[in-house]
Amino acid sequence: MNIQQQFDNMINSGKIPMFEIPVIDKKTGEKDYVIFDISVNENEIIAQHVALNSEEESSPKIAYKAVDIDEDFSLDHHLQEIYSECIDALISSEFYELHDFKKYSHEHI
Repeated sequence: MNIQQQFDNMINSGKIPMFEIPVIDKKTGEKDYVIFDISVNENEIIAQHVALNSEEESSPKIAYKAVDIDEDFSLDHHLQEIYSECIDALISSEFYELHDFKKYSHEHI
């Protein structure tokens, strides 16, 4: 079964393709969640975050991350890889810092 089929099966089983990552807004200090919607598009797994404000919208650091699909690896492997990309984007973000990272570091879809 290829990655697209595995992804479709995951969705059909009732799982929602997203990462909900706990963060703290650097400007306000408020706890929040950044949500990345996950999709498969041709040869990539994509994580997209809808910008919450105009500053975020103009920043290339968080909004869109993608990893190439390698059919030699499982869907889980690819999801772990794209999750790491999302975490790295948040770590380098000027908008957020991770909140309770150890508690949530392995949660995904």
